[in-house]
Amino acid sequence: MAINFTQTQLKKLPKLAEGGEAAIYEHGHDVIKIFHPTSRIDDKEKKVEALLRHKLRAKGLVLPTDTVTVNGKFAGYAMPCVKNANPLHDFTKARFVKAENLDNKSTLEIVTAIGKTLDKLHGGGVVIGDVSDNNFMATIKSPHAVYFIDLDSWGISGLPPDAFTETFVPPESYGKKQMSLNEQTDCFGYAILAFNVLTRLHPFNGTYTKNDRMSVAERIKNQLSVLGSAKGDIIVNKAIPSWQWMSPDLIDGFLSVFEKGERRNIASLIEDQLKHSKKCKVHDVWYYDKFADCPLCSGQAKIIAIPVPTKVAPSGSKQPQIVVLFEAGDVRLMIDVKTYIAQDGQVVYHPTGKRVDRGTGRIHFTAGKPGDRYVLRVGRRNVAITDTEGNNSGQFRRAYDSSYVVSGAKVFYVDESDVVRQLQLTSVGISDSVIAQSNNPLLAANGRGEIFVLARYRDRLMASYDGRNTEVMTDDKVTEYTIKYDEKTATWLFIYEKPNGRHRTMVFGPDGVEFDSEMFQYNATPLSNVCYQAGTVYGPGNSEVIGVNLKKNTTRTFACSVVDANSALSFENGGFVIVTDDKVYRFGG
Repeated sequence: MAINFTQTQLKKLPKLAEGGEAAIYEHGHDVIKIFHPTSRIDDKEKKVEALLRHKLRAKGLVLPTDTVTVNGKFAGYAMPCVKNANPLHDFTKARFVKAENLDNKSTLEIVTAIGKTLDKLHGGGVVIGDVSDNNFMATIKSPHAVYFIDLDSWGISGLPPDAFTETFVPPESYGKKQMSLNEQTDCFGYAILAFNVLTRLHPFNGTYTKNDRMSVAERIKNQLSVLGSAKGDIIVNKAIPSWQWMSPDLIDGFLSVFEKGERRNIASLIEDQLKHSKKCKVHDVWYYDKFADCPLCSGQAKIIAIPVPTKVAPSGSKQPQIVVLFEAGDVRLMIDVKTYIAQDGQVVYHPTGKRVDRGTGRIHFTAGKPGDRYVLRVGRRNVAITDTEGNNSGQFRRAYDSSYVVSGAKVFYVDESDVVRQLQLTSVGISDSVIAQSNNPLLAANGRGEIFVLARYRDRLMASYDGRNTEVMTDDKVTEYTIKYDEKTATWLFIYEKPNGRHRTMVFGPDGVEFDSEMFQYNATPLSNVCYQAGTVYGPGNSEVIGVNLKKNTTRTFACSVVDANSALSFENGGFVIVTDDKVYRFGG
C-alpha cells in the first residue's frame, strides 16, 4: 500500500541527501527516496513495482518496501534505513582504513560477499549496471555486513539498467548510441571495485608517463592498467601498499578482466584468497598461504621505504631543510597538524596533551583563548559540544552528512533546512546565527573566518563569497573535491573529480570565475591534501612537492623524501608544513 504525502508534508521531513536524480528523506525508522520531477518518473515507477514484485533472495539488498505518492502521484519509494555502515568508497581511502584499524582480510571479506551476491543476482536475471563504490555500504566491525543500495537503477523483469559510472565500465560499452550494460559489464565493474578496495588504488589510476593527461576512462578504453604490459610506464603513489600478497591466480584473474577481454565474476578467486590467508606479523598483512613464506618478506614484492629525514640540513646544502615538527611513540594516524589518533584509539590534541575517547564521529578541538576551547564530536547528524573538562556545553543537529568547517572558535554548518549557519564558541557561551539559505552546499573558510559557500543544484553550481554570487552551469556530480583560499591573490580554489576521473580546476575571485580548466591532474589522495599559495597549487607526489602555477601554466617540483600522495600540505611563513601518517614536518622556509 502506497505511503501518501502532500508537498507540504514532504518538505517537513528531514532531508538526508540529494543528488541529480532524487532526494532522500528520513521517515520514522525508514527512509524514502523522492525522484525529482525531471527524472524518468514513469520508468522509475515501473522499476519500483518490479522490485516490489520480484522475489529477490539475497542478503543485504536494500529493497523498496512501499511506493510513495505526493499529492496523489507516484513520486518514489520507502526502504529500510541502513545504520552503522559506511559507503564502500570510504574503504578505498588509506587514511580511513588506517584510522579504523582495518586489514586486508577485512576488505577480502567485504568484496567476497559483494561478488557472491552479484553471482546470485545474475542467476535471478538481475543486472546491476552501476557496479561502483557509490552503490554499496559495509560495516566497519567484523563480521562485516554488506549492503546493496540504489536498486531502482537495476535491470530487472525486462526493464534495462539505467545508470553507470564511467570509470567502472569496460571499453566495449562505449561508442554506441546507448550504453550497453549487462552481466558482463557488471563483472568488469566488480573486478575494478574489488581491486580498488583491496589495494586502495583504481587499477587504471597512477600517472601514465607516456601521456599523463589521460583520464581514467581513457586508460580503460586503451587497456592501460597497473597490472599489464604498460605497468613499467605507470607511476603509482608510493604510499600504496604492495599487492604481492595476492595469489598468482587472483592477479591473473584481475589482469584477464582488465586487459584481456574476459568478463567473468572473479569472486571465487577472491574467496580462495580469503580461505587461504596467513598473517605476516612483520608487514601486518594476510598473504596467500600457498607461498613458501610472506612474499613481502622474501623480497618478491618491491617495498619502497620512506627515507628518514635529518632534523638538521647538511652544512652548505642548497636543498630545503626537512625538520620534524612533531612525533610521538603512540601515533596510529595523524589527523591534522595538532591532532592524532593514538594506538589505544583515543584522539589526542598534542599542544595541550588533552585526550578524549574517539567513539563515533569526528573529533575537533577548537582553537582560541583558553576559555574558548571546546571539543566537538561531529556525527553524521548530531554534533555534541563539551568543554575541555568534559562537561556538556550543548549540541545541535546538522543536515545528514553535510559539509561543515571548524575555523578557530567558529563552526560553519548546514542545518536540516539547508540553511548555512555559524556557531561562535566563547568562554561566556555559544551563539548561533544564520548566514544564508542554500541548497546541498559545500563549505570552506579562510584563516580570517570568512566563508565560501558552493550550492549544488541539478544543473549548476552557485558560489557565494565576499558578498558576490557566481554561477557555473554543470550537471557533474561532485563527490571528491577540495576548496582552498589564497591570501596573496584573495581567490578561492575549487578542484573536483569528474565522472571520467579527470580533475576540473576552478578559481573564483573578484571577477567571478578567473580560471577554469581540466588540464591538470593531481596525485593528492584525498584532493584536500593540496595547498594554494600565490596562484600556485602545490600537491604531494612521490617524494616530491609539485607546484602548478595555473595562469602561467608552469610546473616546479621540489624533492622531499617524506612526501607521498597521502601527505597533507599547507604553506606557512615561506615553507611547507607536511602532515604524514605518523609525523608532522616543516620543509623549507
